[in-house]
Amino acid sequence: MTPELVVFVAVVLAAVAALAWRVAGPPLAALALAATLASVALAVALYALSVETVGRGGLALGSGFWAFAPDAWHYDAIGRAVLAYWRTGVLPPQHGHPEYFVLTAAVYGVLGAHPLGPIALNGLAHGLTVTAGFVVARRLGSPHGAWLAAGLTAAWPSALLWSSQLLRDSLTAALLLGLLI
Repeated sequence: MTPELVVFVAVVLAAVAALAWRVAGPPLAALALAATLASVALAVALYALSVETVGRGGLALGSGFWAFAPDAWHYDAIGRAVLAYWRTGVLPPQHGHPEYFVLTAAVYGVLGAHPLGPIALNGLAHGLTVTAGFVVARRLGSPHGAWLAAGLTAAWPSALLWSSQLLRDSLTAALLLGLLI
C-alpha cells in the first residue's frame, strides 16, 4: 500500500469514529470503527491472497479480484480508462451510468491506481451504514432496535464481503440509508 493510501485509510477510520461518536457516543463509535476495520482488513487480506494464489485454478483472478465479484475487475478497468481520459483526452468506453467509474477514477487520481483505494471508500460506507442504520431505527422509536440494527449491519456477512471488494453495493446501502435520515 502506498503512503497516501495508508493516510486515506486512517482518515476514513477517524471520520467513521467521529460521526458515530457524535450520534451515540463511544459504544456506537467502537462498533462502527470495528465494522470499518473489519472491512478494510478483509479487503487487504483478500487482495494479498488473490495476488498470491492467482493462476492456481481457484477463485482468485489476481490483483485483488475474485470470481465471486467479477464486476470489480470491470470497475477497475473502466476507472483506469476514465483516469487516462482525464490525463490524455482519449475517450474511455461509453457506459449508461458512469458514476461509480468516475468515482473510482477520482480515487485513483488522488491515491494512485490501486484497487484498495476505492475499496477503502467502501469500508467508510460500511461504517457509515452501521451509524445510519442506528439512526433510522432510533427514529422509528426503538432504542434497543437501534443497537440491534447497528450490530446486525456491522456483522452482516454479505455487507462485510461486498464492502471489501471494488463494488458499489456498500456505497448504495450507505446512500439509501442516508436518504432515510
